[in-house]
Parts: sequence; C-alpha cells; structure tokens
Amino acid sequence: MAKELSSGNDNQPGVPIALKVLVIVLGVALVGMLVLLIYSVVTKKDPEPYGAGAGATGAPVMVGEVPHLPLDLGPGARVRQSTIERGVLILVVETGAGDKVVLFDVKAGRVLSVLDLSAATPQPPE
Repeated sequence: MAKELSSGNDNQPGVPIALKVLVIVLGVALVGMLVLLIYSVVTKKDPEPYGAGAGATGAPVMVGEVPHLPLDLGPGARVRQSTIERGVLILVVETGAGDKVVLFDVKAGRVLSVLDLSAATPQPPE
C-alpha cells in the first residue's frame, strides 16, 4: 500500500504520496506545454509560397538593383488584372485568341501554370 502523509488533522485521512507527486508532475507539464505553445505562436514564420523552394529552376536575373523576371505574353497581349498572393503573381491576360490566367512564382522567377480559357470546355452531361 502507498505510504500516506498526515495533514496534521487527525480527523481526515492522509493523501497518498503518489497522488501528490502525480498532481505536481501534471501541473509542471501543463505549464511547460503552455510556454511551448506561446513560444511557437510568437516565433511562427510564414509558410513558403506555392512552388518556391525545391524544384525551382530559374532565378530572377538582376538588372541593376531591380530583378528582371522574363514573361512572354505573346504579341498583342494585354494584362487585364493582376493580383499577388503568398508569393504567386496571378495575371489575367487578354490575347487575340481568348483569355489566359498565368500563375507566376515571384521568388523563383518562373511560370507555375498557364490556364488557357479560350480552349473548348467540355459540356456537362445531361
């Protein structure tokens, strides 16, 4: 049987030592986890943008102090809309044949994907 500690009051039974140790260990673990949670929130870094890092094949060419990012849109093409989100430049390009959406990784300096909206789209089944 576990050894019991007396609380100094003879009317109440003592609490087993193992239970007191368990309460102390769990309390220390709870405080440690709370500190770890706060530390991880404070030091959190933004995730890598899609397409950056491994597999990135071409880096931007520096022209003076400004990077020159080559992007061939074709003759007569015009950028209708541009948005940048998490390191990916999203361009809606108007061409003579129809619209295209170009996803460009700014950090790696390369095109991730080109969506050609002028291609015939399949009709849904009836």
